[in-house]
Amino acid sequence: MKSSLSTTSISRYPQSARSPQMTLEEEKFMSLKDGFSSQANKSRKKKTPLNWKIHLESAATLQDMIAFRKWDKNFSRMKDANVVDNDLGRTRADEPFMHRPQTLENLKLLCCFYCIQNNLRYQQGLLELIVPFLLLKNNDFPLEKCYAYFNAFMTKFCPSMLMPKPLHSKYELPHLVSAMSFCEILLNYHNPDLLNLFKSCEIESEAIIVPWIVTFFIKDIPLELSYLILDRIINRNDKNYIFYMMIGFFLHNQNTIIANREMDDYAEMLPFIRRTLKESIQTRETLLKWLDLADQVEANTPKSFEAHLKFYGFFEKDLLSENDIKGLMSFQIGKIMAIYPFELLEFLARTKNTEMAFKSVTMEREVEEDGINFTIVDFRMEKKDLYLPFTIDIPVTAHTDNSLAEKYITVLKNTSEDQHLCLMISNDAKENPERVLMDKVTRALLDDGRRYVSVLAGGFQGLIKEMDSKKQKINFIHRNKGKNPFEIFWSKIRGMFS
Repeated sequence: MKSSLSTTSISRYPQSARSPQMTLEEEKFMSLKDGFSSQANKSRKKKTPLNWKIHLESAATLQDMIAFRKWDKNFSRMKDANVVDNDLGRTRADEPFMHRPQTLENLKLLCCFYCIQNNLRYQQGLLELIVPFLLLKNNDFPLEKCYAYFNAFMTKFCPSMLMPKPLHSKYELPHLVSAMSFCEILLNYHNPDLLNLFKSCEIESEAIIVPWIVTFFIKDIPLELSYLILDRIINRNDKNYIFYMMIGFFLHNQNTIIANREMDDYAEMLPFIRRTLKESIQTRETLLKWLDLADQVEANTPKSFEAHLKFYGFFEKDLLSENDIKGLMSFQIGKIMAIYPFELLEFLARTKNTEMAFKSVTMEREVEEDGINFTIVDFRMEKKDLYLPFTIDIPVTAHTDNSLAEKYITVLKNTSEDQHLCLMISNDAKENPERVLMDKVTRALLDDGRRYVSVLAGGFQGLIKEMDSKKQKINFIHRNKGKNPFEIFWSKIRGMFS
């Protein structure tokens, strides 16, 4: 018996119910490489199979299949079985095959067993995500293997966001709640105009994000296109990709959304945005454009973002303490992208030619395959003649001279929008006076819609500690080296009055 998806085509109906000739309905599930055929195309084409085995099959696959096969189909162990029954009738109700009793029974079996085995409460939208896996069923791919593949997909790409955690007398979804904050950080980095628009319209981002992210974006789109999405996620084998998809989704629709920002009734804005997002991925062409944007978002996102996700255990099933759960539920971090010192050190190690660093603060440097190139904005008030390469130096007088500070804000606003600005102060101490100007500059840049703005976590001192721990050297630039002390003094005086 063949057990691999390498020989499994997408099928709407059980193998026993299919006729020798392919129906028009089945034509929707043809080649993922060449695009799905429309119902108007009646010619029979060879179907290209999905190649998910390499990423979804493991030693656990057979165990999951055996467990499903041995299950006594006792739904009493699942408290939400009645909720699943109610959702069955609403899931893909426009699809004829979803009205078949056997299809509905199989869908319920997969859903309930998944929740029971993983000790989960049913979340609305879960059925939508199961349907594409159910439709893999045929003589060579039994129902228990549909379950094993779905369970493998969820374990690999969504192990914690839908995992309820007990807090006091109820269950919460702490990782899903905090995921909203991370989406806002990412959106603020790539398009602060959109996040500003949501805030001005009093729209909670979770009202837009949650329905899409919990179903991996396949709800309300043509079913045949859902395989394109799942295929991209699975073959990219990237747990973080769903975050980049969400931001790419917004960028894919940014012009339409922003063009309607003057909508008279704010109450109409949220339904408008939801409708716009849904309508934007109803064809293969537009869907692929969106996924290409997601790839661009990933390429232009600092590695520190994924390090932050890992720190909060987004892809772990570890038990959380009550304090951990409370922390995630009340997750409050700034909406500014934080760059960890390790990433800035990697950047400095790649850019050894420091001589050209100060020739032009606006020079453009393309993103390399191994990381992003930053322009560092140095707010330190005491630099002790230790300057980093690729730096825009904010003079100490700007901290007290508002007019000078505004001039530097203008300079930063006019830098190339493709430059990744990393703002740096001496340390993260709350009482650090450098933070006042840095926060002022940050707000001004984001209010102006400047993308790619971040701050260095731990500041310059954190960078030095990371450098010492890794025994890595930085080629500091000594601007005052070899100068007469009196010349240094008078140059500083002249700078104060220039």
